[in-house]
Amino acid sequence: MWKIWIFLLLKIISALTINNEVITTSKSQASQSQDIIISPQGKYVFMQTPTITFSRNFENQGTFSVSTEQLQKLSLKFQYTSGKFLNKGTFTAITSDMAQATEFLIKVNQFTNEDNGYMKIESGSRSGTQNSLIEASSLKNKGIIIIKNQGVNRGTFQINLKTTSGIGGSWGSTKPAVEFSNAGTIELYFQNFKQGNWPIVGGGCIYLENKSLLELDTNNAANLQTFVFGEQSTIVINNSVKNFSFKFMNFAPGNIIQSKYLLRFSYRSDTGIVEYFHPERYHISNQNQNK
Repeated sequence: MWKIWIFLLLKIISALTINNEVITTSKSQASQSQDIIISPQGKYVFMQTPTITFSRNFENQGTFSVSTEQLQKLSLKFQYTSGKFLNKGTFTAITSDMAQATEFLIKVNQFTNEDNGYMKIESGSRSGTQNSLIEASSLKNKGIIIIKNQGVNRGTFQINLKTTSGIGGSWGSTKPAVEFSNAGTIELYFQNFKQGNWPIVGGGCIYLENKSLLELDTNNAANLQTFVFGEQSTIVINNSVKNFSFKFMNFAPGNIIQSKYLLRFSYRSDTGIVEYFHPERYHISNQNQNK
């Protein structure tokens, strides 16, 4: 009995709840090996800290903020492969005038950005490539996620879904046990983003801003998503168009849709509609939408 109570007490103590404002100004690194819970009134702030690592469950209901400038590089990591990352509040990590681009990584079992969740990762650097990775078995976005790159090279935004056979995997005709659901908004600025070997479910929007490049895989559905073009952005459609179609909006001069499988492509400037045809179907895939 005593052993059980001691275990429960340790579990309670291991969680750090932030109800007020906590500011960290370490000039080297900061790490947390406790479960973190930021209450709706709480603020967890890091200023000029180049390396930040969390290795337990993370839940933000209030404000989480990281800001650095004129340092070498920001590395922000959440690594707890059996745990969760839950954001219901405001989560920002913003750098400016850095020597190298930001590295942002989340590796958990469950990632959720709720309806009121707002996440913004912004990298301003003089060299290097911004790398942003979210890896989970269940990945759900109902709020807003912004990945913004103001560096010299196009950044990389990567989604990895974990299956029993590892990252991605071959599912065949079986329904995957993992899920990438976007019912909210994802905004990508000067990024490369590849769909990967899994469907994107949910009726959300993915905005491609400032020369972003998106690769879609027609072997996996994303037909409920709306892909919105920004300035000089490109969408590449891989594999043959057999089973799934895509909806594109705001297609305009300077934008590119690339696929060797499209039989005919036309653009109507009066309506902003992109039409493409396939031997097995006809689909109107694009209508203008003001962001």
